Amino acid sequence: MNKKIPPIYLSILIPFLVVLFLPINLNAIEYQKVSLGDTIRIGEFVFEDDYTPSTTACSITIHDPSGTLKVNAGAMTSLSTGWHYYDYAVGGGESLGNWSTSMSCGSAIGGDLIVVDKTFTVVPTSETTNNAIAS
Repeated sequence: MNKKIPPIYLSILIPFLVVLFLPINLNAIEYQKVSLGDTIRIGEFVFEDDYTPSTTACSITIHDPSGTLKVNAGAMTSLSTGWHYYDYAVGGGESLGNWSTSMSCGSAIGGDLIVVDKTFTVVPTSETTNNAIAS
């Protein structure tokens, strides 16, 4: 028997196969950059469930590329607009690379815990043009 594939199936199957086999660059993630000796402002706007700005206490934890803890649950500054931030001064002799950073607000017990990845990259001074804000 010689069965043909109905045209409707082909119209669905062909675009699916094209998308499936498109090249995907898994290295496309570009973290915020900060130069040695500069200060990075790590921040995020936080809102309540009703979309009003939140001033709930947030903290930040920072590890350097070797995994050394640099900031452990450091208190973040919160503004009435919902903007929470932490200024971190990168020393001139710090390690280059991706610094694993997480921002945590609320609590699991209270049911309002959020944790956000705020990883940033420390680069030589020549690779950035101005101070960075990781948001």
